[in-house]
Amino acid sequence: MLDDGQLLLQIQNAGGLFSGYELCLENGEPVLLGSGGQSKVYEVRETERPHRSFALKATFFTAEKRPKRLDETYAIWQNLCHQSEHIIRIIARKVICPKVSDQGELIALEDKISERSSEVELLLMEKLIPIIDTDRFHRISVFHDRLKQIDEIITLFEQIGQAVSLIHKTYSLHRDIKLENIFYDTVHNCYKLGDFGAARRLVIDQASTVIYSDGYGAPEIKGMMEEVYSAKADIYSLGVSVYLLLNDLKFPASEGYIYNPRQYEAGFVFPPIQKVPGKLNRILQKMCAYNPGYRYESMEQILSDLSVIKGEIQTEKKEEEQIPEYSDFETQTYKEEKGTTKQDAAQDVSVPLPTRRDFQILFRIVQVFFTILTVVLCIVFGRAQLYQDQMLPIALALTGFGYAAIRRKVKPVLLALIFFALLILNIGVYGFSMIYIILAVSVMAKTYSLCGGVSAGYGLWLLGICVFGR
Repeated sequence: MLDDGQLLLQIQNAGGLFSGYELCLENGEPVLLGSGGQSKVYEVRETERPHRSFALKATFFTAEKRPKRLDETYAIWQNLCHQSEHIIRIIARKVICPKVSDQGELIALEDKISERSSEVELLLMEKLIPIIDTDRFHRISVFHDRLKQIDEIITLFEQIGQAVSLIHKTYSLHRDIKLENIFYDTVHNCYKLGDFGAARRLVIDQASTVIYSDGYGAPEIKGMMEEVYSAKADIYSLGVSVYLLLNDLKFPASEGYIYNPRQYEAGFVFPPIQKVPGKLNRILQKMCAYNPGYRYESMEQILSDLSVIKGEIQTEKKEEEQIPEYSDFETQTYKEEKGTTKQDAAQDVSVPLPTRRDFQILFRIVQVFFTILTVVLCIVFGRAQLYQDQMLPIALALTGFGYAAIRRKVKPVLLALIFFALLILNIGVYGFSMIYIILAVSVMAKTYSLCGGVSAGYGLWLLGICVFGR
């Protein structure tokens, strides 16, 4: 028996497809772009301009399984795609009834469906890129790395949200919003919502037919099969879609692209995503609230809140771009050497004022300088014995301890152990002194500035002794 692709090929040969278009073939087989449920999507092209490719969605029905509202679904989609640039555009549609033999061979194309024939709905659409890919090992990934960035995800959120808002304004539901039904248009650089096969008109703002995808479907559809539901079911599904993009394609309380049944337990709250701003997390949690009464009332409310967050993120991004990155010791002089004139530097309002950290680094340099200078002068002027016996080990240890701890190049604990070892050695050899208590308390309190200050102060004192005498 022939498969659907081969049957379409026979329908094409019988003149049953759209005039001016033909199926794209690979090794004699129609090129399959995707499939789901009773539908398959194939690649087609214009016969006169083969470089222009399109998508052909073919949905196969038998007399028993033909949807009652097939024409209504098409009417909804056709009406919406002309009103929004974020809904996939339908170019043409036709319904044919191929009569097939028991061997699967096409016998004829009939006007009406019969016991020996089936029905095929053909939708000719623009060909776009799905935003998620599935490899042969069934691993899921986004189509482009930029869709891993929060600002790009917000752009998708906003554009698909506008499409859903329009759907609800026309008193309709999409009922199958998920990542597999979102596409990227490379010509117009925008995201579009597709596959309206489950779309329905609302009756008094509610629907009742049970259609959902696990993980995307709202709890009121999955858990309460006989209850009616509203546009808030679409809001839930869109929230899940955005949550997945922000959460590395992981469903809530799951480690991958497989939903966790806990998601449909009463009172379940979507866990916040760590790398996502708190306000955006709260929007998604409200969209995906278990109780529909706690969700947003409309897409307009969501888009309004989203615009605020989008503005804040863009402002933060601009501020980050304006902050220059300098190394710890890079000054205005270094900047001038890199090609900036003094006049330009004076006009550069983005150059930050010296910070507390800059003063700390300068203070450490002064400490080290005076310590080394003191040692040299003590040796030169013959006063090395006093300094060497009592103050030199502690001064060096404390200065190194304070400086290295701030620079984070040596573990403070190690330097503290060295200091206490020298301290015990000095007490054992030369006796106890009050200065030892001050220094020990400074180290234990991790007051690096005080430690370094004491050593620098003693260095200056000894410098005075060496130069001017007692």
